[in-house]
Amino acid sequence: KKKYNLGKVVFVADSGLLNKANLRAMDESGFKYIVGARLRKMKSEIQKKIHDTKNYISHNDGEDKIGLASFEIEENKILIISRSEKRAKKDAHDRSKAISKLRKKLKKSKNPKELISKGNGNFLKIEGDTELQIDDEKCEQAALWDGYHGVITNDSEMTAEEALRHYRGLWQVEESFRITKHDLKVRPIYHWTPNRIRAHLAIS
Repeated sequence: KKKYNLGKVVFVADSGLLNKANLRAMDESGFKYIVGARLRKMKSEIQKKIHDTKNYISHNDGEDKIGLASFEIEENKILIISRSEKRAKKDAHDRSKAISKLRKKLKKSKNPKELISKGNGNFLKIEGDTELQIDDEKCEQAALWDGYHGVITNDSEMTAEEALRHYRGLWQVEESFRITKHDLKVRPIYHWTPNRIRAHLAIS
């Protein structure tokens, strides 16, 4: 910030940055941020607000019509929620597809417990010593969150639409990571010093 004489700085990151130490560090440094929210891990009273349709206003977002809501969850921390019918359909379709694949694997697998470690634990439960089953209750709970997306910001001057637009810009960063990792085939990197890392990238 000093080097380039920057004014306002806003960090934008996915929910991997969402922990108290990181947010506190940015608050203390005077930086603004927009980070992805983990809605299912919010307190129950906040989850009730998220699912209360009276808190939403309608907003046209290109070809998609979404509902927008925002409320303060802590001092200087604002939770912004969007709910999209388009996203809800996609979430439901993706879950249905995942469960369908899981049912097929459960029929074939000689050791069903192996499936838990492959990211399927959200929809499974263990019956007895060895039997795995689809957990219908977990599937129903997951369906309640179809179409919802949230971000947390400490920038009270920014509108909900602006915050979501900035957050969506992360795809450009993600795309550049994918190109670097896959198209340039720079992985794996075992260097720690800046000069060695630059040299590795330059060679790739």
